[in-house]
Amino acid sequence: MMQEMLDPQDALEAAAAAALEQARAGGAACAQAVARRACTHKLVVLHGELAMLHTLQTQEVGVTVQRDGRQGAAASNQCGMAGIQGAVADALELARHAVPDPGLVLPDARQAPPATALPLLWDASLAGLDAQGLHELAQAMLEPLRRDARVAVERMEIDVACSWHVLRNSHGVAQQERRTALGWNVTATAREAGGVSGFGVERRRLLRGQGAQALAAQGCAALAGRVLGQLQPRRAPSYAGPVLLAPRAVADIVLGPLLHHLSGRSVMDASSAWGERIGQGVASPLLQLGDDMHDPGLAGATAFDREGVPTRPLALLTDGVLQAHLHSCYTARRCGTRSTASAGGPFALRMAAGATPLAQMCAARAELLVVERFSGNVDALKGDFSGVAKSSRLCLHGADSCAVGETMIAGNVLDLLRQVLAVSSGSDAVDGASSLPWLLVDGVTVSGR
Repeated sequence: MMQEMLDPQDALEAAAAAALEQARAGGAACAQAVARRACTHKLVVLHGELAMLHTLQTQEVGVTVQRDGRQGAAASNQCGMAGIQGAVADALELARHAVPDPGLVLPDARQAPPATALPLLWDASLAGLDAQGLHELAQAMLEPLRRDARVAVERMEIDVACSWHVLRNSHGVAQQERRTALGWNVTATAREAGGVSGFGVERRRLLRGQGAQALAAQGCAALAGRVLGQLQPRRAPSYAGPVLLAPRAVADIVLGPLLHHLSGRSVMDASSAWGERIGQGVASPLLQLGDDMHDPGLAGATAFDREGVPTRPLALLTDGVLQAHLHSCYTARRCGTRSTASAGGPFALRMAAGATPLAQMCAARAELLVVERFSGNVDALKGDFSGVAKSSRLCLHGADSCAVGETMIAGNVLDLLRQVLAVSSGSDAVDGASSLPWLLVDGVTVSGR
């Protein structure tokens, strides 16, 4: 598939080296250059029919320069000398107008030694996947969606990509990485006399091709079940108390505020409620959270961060106790600590599964709202959220009773994190990016009938 793009590493290294030389010649005290190339095959299905199949090749060189205590960054989609010179000139001009910052830093080779390559990032079977292979995958995914005529596939996108990138800086840091990835995004609805369901979504991104077709077909079968289950919804009850959040709803509601208060930049800006709470409980003791950048099951896995610092698994919450913030070299310097190799991260968040069976969680109250997705406003700083629980269901006395229409829910994420009643014994890789369990949380206002 990607023969024309195989192993462009030498060309990328030359581009990065040229960018550093141009930055030095232009007066930069130090600089970082990143050169990338990628080749992507993409297939699109509209309303159940093949609509598009194309190949896209991209390249980019990005430059960050520091001069007189000021920083500027720019990029070009051309890796030739003209593109490099233009990006460097733009970065230097931006630096000239930037506000001086005594905290500016780029790691040296001692802080960022060559990272150990992660074999899990490259899969030859994906690198060799051609248009026919994508078409066969699409047919395997469409089959479970066509079993019931009431299911309508609105859009399906499947892509396979190979990418390479090189990072160099003027302090001697030198990193390189290549990766393959397979992804899909499917939206569907269900229709019958008297009603149409809301949109259902199945998304995933994988680093490895083994088992991908079975996983994709399984996901599409589950998608069909979800949209069919949303036909003929009833009104949800109104109450204040526990709700059950599916993994995708956990991502929609919880992750934004959680990551804000874990962020090194928020600590630096004094906007994190957890800035001085390392070693203290900030959440329910049922919660375990880490960023495992070497996890082959999550598509963000990487050997080094955006500054070139080699990554390592990082514990963030252990039994609800704060273990670390997410620091880059810059925020670490500003906060008087060390980088956690989190520039550009987190990369592969994993909230550990718990010990409670899902059936037991469903019996938490006589009427329990089960939230599949959420659409609304989430204030990352304060934690307040309000919006619509979508694709949701109602459990009565522990049994799945019916679908409910779009229902307003509201609460505060920081409060919810302290009021986790149970964590499911299973989890899901939401979009292939974060592994999250089901959470039974208290303190939510449900506005239904």
